[in-house]
Amino acid sequence: MSENGKESTWVNHPPRVKLQDWNLPSVSPIFQAAKFSVDSLQGWNERLAKARESGEEVFLYSRISNPTVRELELLLSKLQGSEDTLALGSGMAAISATLIALLSPGDELILFRESYQPSRTIARTLLSRFGIRHRFFSISRLDECEAALQSPLPNGGKRLIFFEGITNPVCRVADVGRLTALAQKINAMTLLDGTFTGVHQLRETQVDLILHSLTKYASGHGDVTAGAVLGSKVLIDKIRETAILLGATLDPHAAFLIMRGLKTYPLRYTAQSKSAERVARFLESHVGVSQVFYPGLEKDPGHLLARTQLNEMGGMLAIELKNQSAEEFVSRLKLFSFTVSLGATESLATPVLPLYGCDLSESEKRESSIHEKVVRLSIGLEDTEDLIADLAQALGTS
Repeated sequence: MSENGKESTWVNHPPRVKLQDWNLPSVSPIFQAAKFSVDSLQGWNERLAKARESGEEVFLYSRISNPTVRELELLLSKLQGSEDTLALGSGMAAISATLIALLSPGDELILFRESYQPSRTIARTLLSRFGIRHRFFSISRLDECEAALQSPLPNGGKRLIFFEGITNPVCRVADVGRLTALAQKINAMTLLDGTFTGVHQLRETQVDLILHSLTKYASGHGDVTAGAVLGSKVLIDKIRETAILLGATLDPHAAFLIMRGLKTYPLRYTAQSKSAERVARFLESHVGVSQVFYPGLEKDPGHLLARTQLNEMGGMLAIELKNQSAEEFVSRLKLFSFTVSLGATESLATPVLPLYGCDLSESEKRESSIHEKVVRLSIGLEDTEDLIADLAQALGTS
């Protein structure tokens, strides 16, 4: 450093490179900045109001908003056909921020037992501490759900119906049209988790909000955690206020990686769907498998409904083993990794009971097909015949 310390000044305030609008990079840059400065405070409030009125984006602090994250949000809105999107640090951040923002003491959250276990847990633990009720039903018995929700809540409480397009972990299909019609009848909001069905499907539904764990198919490479909730600008603005206070920020570099993953998303999702169907048909005919849970199979209870709602069935399936425990079967696999998560390029196998059924009663486990002989499979991008051969040897046929 020189005696006058000028080098430190230039390190902290380097010259800025300005790009011309006719000389832009082919890949959007990462704005890896926590804060954004303004050239002058003079007339700041007026400038901010004018920018917002014209729809221009203004950035001050990345916990509130960031250009890279905002670009991802706008891209997801186009893919899903929503008015606005909020991207957050994980799928659970999207779930938590949405439920906390939209529910108040005396309200009631309606969920389904077959769904993702942490979604049930947040209702039982966090939300119940704040006087928010919850009730669980079976996604396969909507008659019971409809009958139970005819009576209004006391003191003007409102309801929110939270469900998954295809349930995690045993791939049951939700009747989206019937659930949204029920919600409209009882003046409830609807929140659809579309993680299994992907960011390109269920665009024409009447749900109020759709959320995704972007960790899964959107990113696709198992190197990012992120989530998003999509819907009307009014609802997203309300959820955004809560998410900012919760600090559920998505890092801009993670947003960049998800946008990179989305460039190959259509190719990956289609390839994984086709491979999963071939794997499911092999397992359906295997003597060591009692049942295959995959809506792409004609014998699946949700097949006809799925065909009316989805163009692709995704890369997720589950199997019930006849003579092996889930742990024994998974330990014999060589190409499938034992881990949590899904939707990445590598194939994964997960026993469902210890990870997704610990909060259910014995009768609820039986009804939800979550027990010691059920394994969830996430089909990756390996050669399909290699995956089938690996499953065959783990089942004891080679």
